[in-house]
Amino acid sequence: MTVYDNRHASFDQIVIELQPKRSLSYSPIFQVMINWREFNDTPQGIGLDGLTIESIVAQNGVSMFDFILNVTDTGDSIRIDIDYSTEIFERERIATMACHFENLIEAAARNPETRLSDLPLLAGVLG
Repeated sequence: MTVYDNRHASFDQIVIELQPKRSLSYSPIFQVMINWREFNDTPQGIGLDGLTIESIVAQNGVSMFDFILNVTDTGDSIRIDIDYSTEIFERERIATMACHFENLIEAAARNPETRLSDLPLLAGVLG
């Protein structure tokens, strides 16, 4: 069974079924989100004939979750945006995490056959 087998279930249905302990101070299912998208992806399936959809990036200054990693493949490069809770993380910690992630991605690009667990997080370290 995969997540796609149950894609018809709404978030509300999942919460009702699981009945997690609730606190309005955080999301009931997860606190970390990773989004991957292709730069030219357009939303599909809204079903309104003649409707033109345009993606925009809106920044409201508030992170919806504790940590969100948005990765966009632009075709020539990969763009990474990080949203995070300033109540949990300091800017310096996020910058360090971003450097580790960059090192991991660069090492994977140089050595695509290497197992993920063997790739370095720190600069100058060979896995």
